[in-house]
Amino acid sequence: MSSRIIRRQRILDTSSIEVITEHVYELLVKEYGLEKHYVPVEAINDNEPFSFIFMSPGALQQEKLLLLVHGSGVVRAGQWARRLIINDCLDSGTQIPYIKRAMKEGYGVVVLNPNDNRIDGGRLERERKRMEADKKRPQSKSTDANASSDSVTGSIWQSWRRKYHSVKGNESPEEHVKYVWKHFVDKSVAKKIFVVAFSYGGAAVVNLINNRPDVLNKLSAVAFADSVHRLYLSNQNVVRWFKTFSVHWVRSSKKLNTRIHADDSSLRSAGTPFHERAPWTAIDPIFEYLKAMAGDGGARKGGFDPTANVAGGGDDDGDDV
Repeated sequence: MSSRIIRRQRILDTSSIEVITEHVYELLVKEYGLEKHYVPVEAINDNEPFSFIFMSPGALQQEKLLLLVHGSGVVRAGQWARRLIINDCLDSGTQIPYIKRAMKEGYGVVVLNPNDNRIDGGRLERERKRMEADKKRPQSKSTDANASSDSVTGSIWQSWRRKYHSVKGNESPEEHVKYVWKHFVDKSVAKKIFVVAFSYGGAAVVNLINNRPDVLNKLSAVAFADSVHRLYLSNQNVVRWFKTFSVHWVRSSKKLNTRIHADDSSLRSAGTPFHERAPWTAIDPIFEYLKAMAGDGGARKGGFDPTANVAGGGDDDGDDV
């Protein structure tokens, strides 16, 4: 295959990624009522590169708060796996089922965007125009996102060559998670804060806690979905906290929610041998776990499914495509 064909295929792939991303963004705002919040927070007034996260209305004023953190690769806020969005459905490939269920159960929701670390000149210009339009027409029904997507194909050859600019304070997934916690979650009144982290998102969450142990004063529990995090760099207090206040659903062909090791209730089967499907297949036990840890509905805190069979599992540190 010639280099020209390979290059064109990469550009077409980039175009499809943009279309999927914009479609999910539009669904989050127009179908499910989430609000876009820019990072860094001063980006609204300063002419500098920026990204954004999504939050449910009044999220930081809710008693319960849920953070959703996706994995690595091309996925953006609201997505788990692009491959599933294309080949299966939005429910399995996006965070929308988590968002809908969390809001129904009384959680404020924060949807992080840890892979959106840099922005090219063309997109920066489009987003600036969109930002200004949103200020002028906050209730507008026009599809700015669609207008942006429609222009992708025509401008993709030019934007491919444009220089990329890093987003200040959000230059990596780890920095993004720390930034969102400091500038948003720290301001929350929530007494019960939870995280669902998939794949490399789990590593970014562990990095946050290793660098800011005070986070544990506010964090109630973490649900990992086939995460690639490791705790060997964590101090013993952090390790003990995760053993007590987290459960990890890993890919496994065994029955959903069975223990991977008989003596360890914190490692369980996600009910699928496929890495990218773990958040979708494990959604029910994950929400049951969060409910138990929150003490909702009379559930005993920490009293989550004490009996289970032994299963076999594993993990995968590939990009979430």
